[in-house]
Amino acid sequence: NQFYKQSQISNMYKQVTRFNSTLLTIVISLVIVSGGAYLLGWSSLLTVKNVAVEGSNSKNLLLSKLRSDDIVPEIGSRLARVETRAIMGSLNQLDWLKSVAVERKWLSRSIVIRVTEKSAVARAVISQNTLINFDVNGEIFEPTSAEQLAFQQKLPLVNIQNPSTGQLAKVALLIEKIPPHMSELISNLISMSVSESGLVQMQTKINDQLLQINWGQLADIEEKSQVLEALLRLPENKEINRVDLSQPDLPIVS
Repeated sequence: NQFYKQSQISNMYKQVTRFNSTLLTIVISLVIVSGGAYLLGWSSLLTVKNVAVEGSNSKNLLLSKLRSDDIVPEIGSRLARVETRAIMGSLNQLDWLKSVAVERKWLSRSIVIRVTEKSAVARAVISQNTLINFDVNGEIFEPTSAEQLAFQQKLPLVNIQNPSTGQLAKVALLIEKIPPHMSELISNLISMSVSESGLVQMQTKINDQLLQINWGQLADIEEKSQVLEALLRLPENKEINRVDLSQPDLPIVS
């Protein structure tokens, strides 16, 4: 009986010890979690020391947008309380940006905003003589950043009736499909127009001579470019100012 009682006492002691150990672990965990929460949310040790913008020199424009939405990360504010998703949502509303990412840098106590600006392939005149830019995907945007505005005069001008994203994407494809050795067609581009039915007319210069090109529908651009190149090589075509490539197997020059 004495042995049995000693065994019971030993088991109770082990259970109490395990309970105390578990309780201690829980208390330590709570202290760590609470301390971490305080450190992240309230302590002045982890406040925003710097706000960096990468991918654009128009930092003031971006911060102005965030300020108008009342979510600009301020120097000295709690790093953990910066609403990175809200910042992304706000900046994604700017049509001149292609992508936005926001990251907290705990060690440097910084907020890093990474953006990619849209790159225009051309300018377009739409309704009421409004001038816009569009990218390789045919997405329309208003040039806003210093880089975009500085590049305006280098962009070809397109006149298009009732422009759609699909039509603009096709124009962008035409510009990209022009062979590099015929880049003069684009660099000297005066204007390009797209009819409602999708027919493309281009006015440009070749060897300082005006040239009107009817591309027809935006298809078989590489073949049409080869035909155009072959036509321009012929001595009898040195003085031509019009080329119709709508049927590349039956081109017309004048």
